[in-house]
Amino acid sequence: NVFFDPMVLYVRYDSPFKTFKDLIEDAKKNPGKQRWGGATPGSVEHMLTYKMQKVANIKTVPVSFEGGGDLLIAVLGGHVDLGIGEPGEIMGQVEAKKVRVLVNFTAGRLNALPDVPSIKELGYDAVVEKFRGIVGPKGLPAEVLKFWAEKIQILLKDPKYKKYYESVNLVPAFMDHETYTAYIEKKNVELAEYLGSIGLLKKAK
Repeated sequence: NVFFDPMVLYVRYDSPFKTFKDLIEDAKKNPGKQRWGGATPGSVEHMLTYKMQKVANIKTVPVSFEGGGDLLIAVLGGHVDLGIGEPGEIMGQVEAKKVRVLVNFTAGRLNALPDVPSIKELGYDAVVEKFRGIVGPKGLPAEVLKFWAEKIQILLKDPKYKKYYESVNLVPAFMDHETYTAYIEKKNVELAEYLGSIGLLKKAK
């Protein structure tokens, strides 16, 4: 693995929800009222809504959008209470103080949003990453795997490349072949549970 693509939850700047705590407290007081905007069922954004319902013991209404631009327009227009998406989709509106980011769903804070807490530091087991890695044919020789592992780590430390990937809000998250394989296997289990819960994956008999 090379990068994690972080996900964030944001609201309109004048929203009554100034913190993630505000949002969760309101969701508990008014179950089934908040409209959580995100991508279509089966997506990472939709999965985050599902996970937050479980770990925070809340009930919300998922609202699906085809793209981040459509979702942002809906948040700005007050058609949904919040949006879940990637930082790059909204940073212009963050800087213009049109939207406010309440939390990111990684394990730590983001360089682009240093004042925004991570979901982990807030105490919720809801870290979800879009992971970006390199794959190849099964059975690649060990020396080939070693070559790529070494070169990727060198590349991630390159100042020019670091400046680029930080500018597009990618989080470096190198994993070697063995670690990445175990990580994907774990994520496959989590994904199967989620897809089964929303009826997109039938359980094997």
